[in-house]
Amino acid sequence: MVKERLDFNQGTDVYRAYEALTRLGYSFASLDSGCSRVSYSSQSAAATSGSGDKVLKTCEVWNKFSDQSSGLSSTVRSLFGEAETWALPTKSSDKSLQAQLQSIDNEIKRLRKVHHGAQDEDLKVAKGLYQFLVSPTGLAISSVDDISENSASEILIQNRANCSEYFSIFRAVFNRAGLTVNPVFVFESATGDKKAHVASAFQYGGKTYLMDSFYNGFDTPHRRWALLSLREFWAWHFNNEGLMAEKAGKIAQAEKHFQRAADLDPDNPWIPNNLGQVLAGTGRKDEAKAAFQKSISVDGQFIEPYISLGALYLNASKWKEALVPLTQGYAIQSNEGRILYNLASAHFGLGEYQKSLGFIQKAILLNSNIADYFIFRADVFSKLNRSQEAQKDRAEAQRLQNNSSSDD
Repeated sequence: MVKERLDFNQGTDVYRAYEALTRLGYSFASLDSGCSRVSYSSQSAAATSGSGDKVLKTCEVWNKFSDQSSGLSSTVRSLFGEAETWALPTKSSDKSLQAQLQSIDNEIKRLRKVHHGAQDEDLKVAKGLYQFLVSPTGLAISSVDDISENSASEILIQNRANCSEYFSIFRAVFNRAGLTVNPVFVFESATGDKKAHVASAFQYGGKTYLMDSFYNGFDTPHRRWALLSLREFWAWHFNNEGLMAEKAGKIAQAEKHFQRAADLDPDNPWIPNNLGQVLAGTGRKDEAKAAFQKSISVDGQFIEPYISLGALYLNASKWKEALVPLTQGYAIQSNEGRILYNLASAHFGLGEYQKSLGFIQKAILLNSNIADYFIFRADVFSKLNRSQEAQKDRAEAQRLQNNSSSDD
């Protein structure tokens, strides 16, 4: 008979979270539900692992902790330094916020009354709430494309939201109506662009409706996406907090945020990769290298740390060392422009101009609208004594730069 065991020690934050959940009535068996995760290399949901194996892992505790965080005491919720972003108070002493809350509750009552008895009442209410939040005749929360991590209350007061903040406000408002919304990571949008971002999923009648105000829809037909758990979404929140802290020059605070993100989601390779970028920017190259290698160990098919590690060596003029991760990355994804450009740079630094030319040629075939590619190829042509071709590339680079300036 296999004995139940905890995969973490007493005195840790996760143990304190586990104690809080057991006080709420959750048994070991109910928490031992496994950990879902998103594979950022395959751009899809990965299989849930560890369900019912009688080993309670950190991620399983944080799964339930994230789900139940609004019902926990403020002392326990402060394990991560701040409360979850997707909760709204029942009432507020702030008059502006209270007016917004009252407006939301009135709209929920109106929608329930209008659609009462309809076979698809919840779906109609969900559509109505979405329109109420984003339309000019409702709260008119505007879309902004920046990195910020405001809570649902702050979003209502500021009347603006980025993609992840939209999830927080959708989750909070739908919860007041007795409806559930889950976060989604979008890899490829309805229009085919590859701008990764967060959307919100409302599931009804066996169908998932992707709410995404950036693409003007309650039912946005994104091409490639995967559901996130609240735990994974919360990890992204702290990752973004880390990026904001780094931008503000608060490096120690940034590291703390990245650690919180990794505690919540150790399977997300973006988190150590982003930490490595921050460390590299402060000159802590050995620590940055370790962070990039950690990202590779989390997901060996994830391309970003190979690019990051290669760039770290290139910036130190370590051409041979750079070739190792870049060649590994090339084997994983041979049509990645940054890999091709960096491989061309490494071979150029070694004086291997013909090899360098081959890689930059491939990069240009993939994307002929990047001026830097033509400038680099012109330099390679010059080294190969092909001056006429070098001159043509410099002229093309100038044309692209002029077009870019006029577009701005």
